[in-house]
Amino acid sequence: MWSGQSASPPGQSSPAVSPPNQSNAPRRPLSSAEVVLIVVMWIVWLGVTLMADFLGFMMFAFADSPGAGRAAQAMIVPAFVWFGFTFIAGVVLLFFRRWWTIVLAFVLAVSPPIVIFAGYNVIGTSGGSSAGGRGAPATPATSPAPVVTVPPGGFAPPPMKVREQPDFRKYLPVHATTRPTTTAATTQP
Repeated sequence: MWSGQSASPPGQSSPAVSPPNQSNAPRRPLSSAEVVLIVVMWIVWLGVTLMADFLGFMMFAFADSPGAGRAAQAMIVPAFVWFGFTFIAGVVLLFFRRWWTIVLAFVLAVSPPIVIFAGYNVIGTSGGSSAGGRGAPATPATSPAPVVTVPPGGFAPPPMKVREQPDFRKYLPVHATTRPTTTAATTQP
């Protein structure tokens, strides 16, 4: 028998061959407890994803040193791509609902801040090159301090005049209401 012929008798069609790991049996409907667990899983995953992405964005917001600024400029587009990839891959992995895909979806959800932190360490130490390769060490952004000659006696501040405290009493009214007034004649017995 050659490859074009079937093993069934003439006039009968051969049964469809299904892969050994797939069954044609319909899936059983989910119970209400399973539906609640799936909904909670999706909500928790979405919260974890949003919080991790927010922390990743904040890592860009506080890139205040010169090396970190250059690294942030080099990483902003790849970071957005990574945010999108982790979200889409997480949705796909959660759709399959196997224990290892759920774990992998949550690992991907928390990965953006870790990836951005690693990017700051890799790109920040390489001199801030946009290619991300290891180059010469980063040079300081400021120039060295100027050379100043100091006189032999050192610097002495000029003598300071002691300021006199202004007299605010002259701006107050003459008859203050908080002082008791005295009269020459008393009417008390």
